[in-house]
Amino acid sequence: MTVAALAAWLLTAGLGLYMFTIWLIEDDGSEDRKSYRLLRAPVVFGHAGLAVTGLGIWFIYLYVDIGRLAWIAILILVLVATLGVVMFTQWIPVHRMVRRPPAVADRKEASLARSRASPDPVWGPPEWPGRPVPGTGSLPPEHNFPFPVVVLHGVFAVVTVTLVILATLLS
Repeated sequence: MTVAALAAWLLTAGLGLYMFTIWLIEDDGSEDRKSYRLLRAPVVFGHAGLAVTGLGIWFIYLYVDIGRLAWIAILILVLVATLGVVMFTQWIPVHRMVRRPPAVADRKEASLARSRASPDPVWGPPEWPGRPVPGTGSLPPEHNFPFPVVVLHGVFAVVTVTLVILATLLS
């Protein structure tokens, strides 16, 4: 079971690395040093850093078989999962923003905005507080995360946590 947990953790990490790479590449901040990221760097780097740390501790646990290391890995996984849920809830509006066609009021606002000479993105009506109207302003880099990758990352994360807990309790 410990090896299955390791395999699930590696799959989860691979999918996470793919999304992390997209997040880094898509928004380099070169447009007047503005960033439209909704997933903030401390949360993303904390999630990735803790996940890699936990994976390293799990590797060590597999070799030395000290039970405390497994429990430390579980504690780290709980922190990683908490940050993952936070990022997922912040990503949902981005996913909906990109997929949802603009309403009539949004289109009117967008056409008015295009007529204005402004380098800034157009900010949306009250249902889009502080976010660009779809199709008119810069979108956060998270809008490029493929939906299946996000779902698989979450599914493998749940499988990983479950297998790590089971392996620790049964050892």
